[in-house]
Amino acid sequence: MKNVTNEGEPTSRCIGDAWSSVRGLLQSYSTQGIKEILGKAGLPIFKTQYDGTHKGPLLDEVDKLVRDLDAGSRDRCVLGCVEEVVALERDKAGRMTSRELQPDNQILECLERVLARAGFGLSGDAVFPLGLQLDIETASLPKEVNKAIAEALHRYRDGRFAGAVTSICGAVDQITERVFSTKAIGNHKDAPYQERISRAFAAFEDEYCRPLKQSKLPPGEVKLIWENHRKSVAQAGYVLAAFRREFSDAHGQQNAPHEFVQKSLDCAVFILRSFCGILNETSEQLPAE
Repeated sequence: MKNVTNEGEPTSRCIGDAWSSVRGLLQSYSTQGIKEILGKAGLPIFKTQYDGTHKGPLLDEVDKLVRDLDAGSRDRCVLGCVEEVVALERDKAGRMTSRELQPDNQILECLERVLARAGFGLSGDAVFPLGLQLDIETASLPKEVNKAIAEALHRYRDGRFAGAVTSICGAVDQITERVFSTKAIGNHKDAPYQERISRAFAAFEDEYCRPLKQSKLPPGEVKLIWENHRKSVAQAGYVLAAFRREFSDAHGQQNAPHEFVQKSLDCAVFILRSFCGILNETSEQLPAE
């Protein structure tokens, strides 16, 4: 396993090394399904010399195609294959849920085990190196925030660390911009990055303190809890703003050491948890754009 810290270079072992394990998962599908998955993943499936309906001979032919790919193309093919399987299984689970049936997540669970052995994990629809720890349930986040986090994971996986920091900061910015609009607390773009975070969180003082008051805590204790949490969010916002200024590519190309991506993500996760915790507890939904 190769650890790399330079901008522009991958951060972990090649995902193409997981082909044999992913191949085993593909046998859960029909021959036509296998062809569709691999075709969408970019493999020239038309080059296979088998037209039958048996999976084994088809996958033997696919092995030859994968073996002939260079390392970069093999990585892209296996990654595309994984993403297509995830999209297919998520769509299938969504249809079952809409019919009030229990979705079968067996293939996705098996895929996560396979990827973990190759040094990768799944977050939503995104594949990311396990060297980057993401400790948040992305299903609790708005769609556009999920998209920004997925982009950060993609960029980190590809060795674009400065771009990953930009996307992480963008995920937080998506939340604060919507809070500014919903709470009518001013022009989001007029405030510096840390101030956006601080003011947006401060706008939820009533929502934050209400359940604490209902739990019969002394008013002084409620105030102390709120003030300390508010300051913690502001401090995390300062760190994230500093990384955005010094190590993101928001204002031009930067050379960002990969460990700062993790630090940025840690701060962003704390901030996002703080916002989403209030929104989930109060059932207050920010309007979609």
